[in-house]
Amino acid sequence: MRVAYEGFPETNVSVQVTGAGRMLVPVALRAEAPVQLDAFVVTSEREGNAAALTRQKNADSVRNVIAMDALGVLANDNPAELLMRLPGIYSLPSDEGNLDRPTIRGLPATMNVTTIDGGTMVSQLLSTGVRWEESRTRTSGFVRRATLPAIADPVARTDAEYGREPVVRRGVNRSLFPSIHFRHTFLPNLIGRASWSTSIGRPALGDLVPTLSVSDAKHTVTLDNPSLKPQYADSYDLTIEYYLKPMGMISAGLFRKDLADFVFRQEMGVVGAGPDNGFGGQYAGYDIISNGNGGRGRVEGIEFSYLQQLTFLPGALRGLTVLLNYTHLRASGDYGQASAGTTGLVGFVPDAANVRLSYKYQWFAPYVQWSYTGRSLGNFAAEPQLQSHRLERRIANAGFSLRLPRNLEFFFDAANLFDESQRTTHYVSGNRLSTYYNGPFVSFGLNGRW
Repeated sequence: MRVAYEGFPETNVSVQVTGAGRMLVPVALRAEAPVQLDAFVVTSEREGNAAALTRQKNADSVRNVIAMDALGVLANDNPAELLMRLPGIYSLPSDEGNLDRPTIRGLPATMNVTTIDGGTMVSQLLSTGVRWEESRTRTSGFVRRATLPAIADPVARTDAEYGREPVVRRGVNRSLFPSIHFRHTFLPNLIGRASWSTSIGRPALGDLVPTLSVSDAKHTVTLDNPSLKPQYADSYDLTIEYYLKPMGMISAGLFRKDLADFVFRQEMGVVGAGPDNGFGGQYAGYDIISNGNGGRGRVEGIEFSYLQQLTFLPGALRGLTVLLNYTHLRASGDYGQASAGTTGLVGFVPDAANVRLSYKYQWFAPYVQWSYTGRSLGNFAAEPQLQSHRLERRIANAGFSLRLPRNLEFFFDAANLFDESQRTTHYVSGNRLSTYYNGPFVSFGLNGRW
């Protein structure tokens, strides 16, 4: 009998077969000469980074996976600011300048499918699926039906103007969402992916309640829109990924999204003067703002990402890790009406980039990071003089961590070091409309792992 095993020479063994039943034959394989290893360097990396890259490599659809180890702690205790360090993710600021509405390639998170774990290690994979969703909504609120200044009693006037029963709006939506994902392994560390998927983004319940809010500081009246419809997207993705040793990845991708009924905020006009202006004679000259559904739109773009631990550098420099990513997109839409000379879509940032350099040496791990978001359309209106732009923003962060005994780690992070503001300008004239300074933010504390 000939016995062979990878890494050892073949061996012939004599076996006598009898009718006594099953036999156990021990075979000893020995190398012909001592095994000589090439020179090697032992390096280390936090386990979260390796696990994240393995999960992305084995995924059956287009996705980006990155570990918290590579990002640090929550910036300003705000998950949206942390997510912005990933390629293609940008967070829209609130009226106060806080980043609280993360988007993926311009689309809200509700229009992007998220999966956890999974994945299979094969050279080629085609997966398809169809999901069905149904949603039912019910909103209610009191709406002024008339302005009756002749009624002196305030309670009676309120009952007469708003009624004693709220306005109720109900809605039902049923949809099918098919998808196809293809993956091919060209080389052990070179993977290509292609994907087509459909998604839906439902309006927030708060936007469907028939109510209004007033800001005297900004001279605006914001009306919620109970007639808002869901927005839909068909997404096409093509990516190529190369996984580096011992820990790293280079990826590039093309993407396109066809949008229908996308939701955007618009200025609808100005409150008129007089007792019959619809607001009881109040708020004359205030801008009227509301959400609406656009017509059809398209987003096309490219992405690049690079992450690597620089173990090829000499000495202590082997502890350096570099993270780079860049996203460029082009967005256009008709808003269901004339676009008034602009081809942009509200909330879609044409350019976004991140550069992060981190270092790890024994118990000490500092980092610096620079983030850039480009100029984008802030709001849409049929008249260009009512439109605004959010200007580009550059944010620098820095921090470090110290590994302590008993599985403890001290961290210190400083976000927005140079107090970069969020600026809004007039679309036509370029005059400054608003500037928000959120200030630097410092966080520190202890993490424990047991």
